[in-house]
Amino acid sequence: MTHVAPALRRFNRVLGVIEHIVVITMIVLLVAVLVLAVWELWGLFVSRAGEKMGSVADAADFQDILQNAFGGVLVVFVGLELLETMRAYFADHHVRVEVIIFVAIIATGRHIIGLDVHHTEPTTLIGLSALMLALSGSYFLLKKSTKGG
Repeated sequence: MTHVAPALRRFNRVLGVIEHIVVITMIVLLVAVLVLAVWELWGLFVSRAGEKMGSVADAADFQDILQNAFGGVLVVFVGLELLETMRAYFADHHVRVEVIIFVAIIATGRHIIGLDVHHTEPTTLIGLSALMLALSGSYFLLKKSTKGG
């Protein structure tokens, strides 16, 4: 029985080291993905901005260009929020729920921005609206509860 406690401490220490290695690896991977995403987004902007802007015939074409640009920027913001989640986990060993909800809000907003509302089923629009309301309400209540009321 006296040998169990040291073995358990060693096992927990090994698990802690493995956890740190995994979290650091995920942070490095996420930073690499973010750098590549920003590089690619910038490259697409530079290479296609003149070409696309010259071919804008009406407001619908312009809206399509903006939707794609905003969608790309929001994807990078999702990555930044995930990076913040990983950093908080590494520092405090807990996941900040408000960051996860915020990422979900950004991802849902990005999806909504990219929708073709003229060809989307009304039930899909209602569902996305309900999802956005639920996420926003959750975020509001969580922030209100952490501020002390």
